[in-house]
Amino acid sequence: MTRRRVSHVAITGTVAAGKSLTLQILSSQGWRVFSADTAVRDLLHRSADAISAVRTLAPAVVDGERVDRRALRKWIAADPDRLALLERALHPPLRIAMEDFLSQSRRGAGSVCEIPLLFEVDWASLFDHIIVVDAHRVLRRARALRRPGVDAALWSRLTQAQTPAFLKRRLADRVLWSGLGPRALRQALRRALRSRRRRPRLSPRYRHALGDDMMRF
Repeated sequence: MTRRRVSHVAITGTVAAGKSLTLQILSSQGWRVFSADTAVRDLLHRSADAISAVRTLAPAVVDGERVDRRALRKWIAADPDRLALLERALHPPLRIAMEDFLSQSRRGAGSVCEIPLLFEVDWASLFDHIIVVDAHRVLRRARALRRPGVDAALWSRLTQAQTPAFLKRRLADRVLWSGLGPRALRQALRRALRSRRRRPRLSPRYRHALGDDMMRF
């Protein structure tokens, strides 16, 4: 088997851009994969730190040592600002889980982390290669609205809470478009991970000039 040139890869992008499909493709190709969304669900079941963080914000959704996820979703839906508060509270235990995953990588083996808020929490420096997956806004919206519990208002809040798609693309080493289907995405992934060449990223000076309102770090 040919040794992969890239060891730690981050997959990110906006809501319903195709990140999960990309992760599934890489998993089927033998890459070790980590999903932030899956990890958060696991943390809410077993991590005392994560459960304690939720209890601090929303005591009513924690029953003993168990987080009632349905009650948590209702708590978030009642106030758009609560999602950001919850994310900030869960980022420390999530980062520990992610770093544990990366530390277990074998020499020459590839590890991929799907981190939707990679740029917003400033974790990009942990990775050798950053891939942003994207799709046309109309397609992303249509995908999102097919998900249970997602309506137009929630879609709008979720997209506004993230760094704009065009900035994510400029901060990436590679940009892959998911709108042409799994086969085209698989081929694009193969090309992206074989090459050492990177797209030029935004300079730190330009990123600083954008300010907190645009970068949302």
